[in-house]
Amino acid sequence: MMDLRELLLRESEQVEWKENVAEVNDVVRTLVAFTNDLPNLGGGRVVCGAKEGKDAYGFPSVTLTGLTAARLAEVRGQVVARCQANVSPSIAPSVEELPTDDPARRVLVFTAVATGRAHSFRDGDKTAHWVRIDHQTKEARNGVLLRLLASRGELVPWDRRLNPDATVDDLDLLALRDTLVKMGVWDPARPIDHWLDPAVNISAFMPPLCGREPLTGVVRPRNFAVLLFGRAPQRFIPGAISSFSLYPGVDRAEPTSERALLDGTILHQARQLIDRLNVEAVSVTDKSSGGAENLVKYPVRALQEAVINALVHRDYTTPDPVRVVAYADRVDIWSPGGLDHRVDRERFLRGDVRPVWRNQALAWVFIKLQLAQSEGQGLPTIQASLKNEGSPPARFEATEDSVACVLPAHPRHARVRELLRVEEDVVHGRIAQALTTLEALLADDPYNFRTVSLLAEVSRSIRDTAPVLRFLTRHRDGLSRLPAAAQLALADALLTAQTRPQSVERDLARELLLYARHAHKDLVDLRRYVINLLVLQEVQAALEALQDAIREHPAWGDDPALLQLRGRAWLQRAKQAGETLRTQGLPGRIRESARRAFREDADAAERDLRAALDHGATGVIREHAEADLHFLQRLRQKVR
Repeated sequence: MMDLRELLLRESEQVEWKENVAEVNDVVRTLVAFTNDLPNLGGGRVVCGAKEGKDAYGFPSVTLTGLTAARLAEVRGQVVARCQANVSPSIAPSVEELPTDDPARRVLVFTAVATGRAHSFRDGDKTAHWVRIDHQTKEARNGVLLRLLASRGELVPWDRRLNPDATVDDLDLLALRDTLVKMGVWDPARPIDHWLDPAVNISAFMPPLCGREPLTGVVRPRNFAVLLFGRAPQRFIPGAISSFSLYPGVDRAEPTSERALLDGTILHQARQLIDRLNVEAVSVTDKSSGGAENLVKYPVRALQEAVINALVHRDYTTPDPVRVVAYADRVDIWSPGGLDHRVDRERFLRGDVRPVWRNQALAWVFIKLQLAQSEGQGLPTIQASLKNEGSPPARFEATEDSVACVLPAHPRHARVRELLRVEEDVVHGRIAQALTTLEALLADDPYNFRTVSLLAEVSRSIRDTAPVLRFLTRHRDGLSRLPAAAQLALADALLTAQTRPQSVERDLARELLLYARHAHKDLVDLRRYVINLLVLQEVQAALEALQDAIREHPAWGDDPALLQLRGRAWLQRAKQAGETLRTQGLPGRIRESARRAFREDADAAERDLRAALDHGATGVIREHAEADLHFLQRLRQKVR
């Protein structure tokens, strides 16, 4: 005997509970839905006279209310009769009666087994197919009905059907040849018309591009051929369009900065959408790890797979377009048509699906063109690409009528947007607000390169070292974790925000420069490092840093900016020697050494400064080199 309480613990997709059978046709419709078995579960049961609920602890429970003998006989007879007379092809559900605690009442259980056929139910003047979707019995309409009929072998899959309105003249033969070449199947010894022959298959995975109508004998292209190679596919398949929208914010509150409605073949649409999204997959140079690492906003492969999935696996019988919407923090890709009946919804929402081909011919062409991964690998590829870039996983959504994929931007781009707002606040004089935002960001992530650097820039712009001093006081123990560029930016702020840095500022700057001394530095970082050393009067350290860098990178020896800086370092040494020469009562031997040092340092300064000009110094670098040469000339006159 069937245990109803055990049945309750099974997947509710296979059980329908009815306490009072108010409408016998409801029972028949549900039995038809179980027999049609769209989810491929094998069938299901309708339990009449049992109430589904929850116990005091929130667990599922069943109350066996039962039916009277008269009502049970009435329901049983009507359901069995209508399953025979009103269902086509007819079905014969098994029937079982189960006792309750009340001997005057019994539970009636109908069991319907999947048949592999598509069954319809006639209710009055209306005949319809019924299926189970999300634990409910629903009428199969549009794409759901087509999927049911196709899955039961009663209808040729949509992509393989002949298009009743198109002819071979509506195909772009140049586009066809180009695609066949890219797929590696083009045979130059055969005319292009060869591939339009209804007897010629491009592959075992797809039927011939064209077929012959049984009655008229007219050769017509199949739907997949119209989508791939049609001159104007939308004339014959109105839903074969895509839309792209770009919003600068995180929702639709702001007006779009770009909107496009794309037509043409789906190969053309795919490339157009991918090109537009590739602009969003921008790389950002990040130095927070001490090097120069490129972080993408969206992995290109993930964007491409999501777009191709939407185009290939959509329902083309609906006029709705594929919609791609790029926001500041995500990309939403919406595809019309529910999930293929063979796809488990829960697994799909997790991004874990077994290989299933809808529109098989389309999928095969995209795979051969290397625009998509092999069968069933699209969703795993999306998730793997995001994971490899350190991005959150994609989110998937599915309803009866649509499927959506949401690709989140890399988390660092949210911070970039915050920093752009800080820069805007600074430009408009909202300094207090900018500093408040920066300090909040640093409280969350104190070693983010961009945030630390922007704090230093704001301090310099307002000529106030207090924000930098507060940061260094809170995080002094972790200064070595900062990349060299951030350490140098902080040192810059300490030494240049005020005309005369205080001792505490100079000491902290020296500490930062010590950390930055052995770190990897590009030309910009090296120049900043040397400038800070010169501000601290650490002339010898500046010269050694320049010499070490040029020894490691010989090409830097001709860089005008570094030549100007090295010339200034020699100039500062010459100035120090000149000041020694002006000291009263200096012993002769020391005076002669100072004079020799002055001449050597001054000559070295002149060589480097003139070399900077000769190597094409422009702008500020040229101005500095010329000013330093002028100062050197005056210094020599004083020392004579």
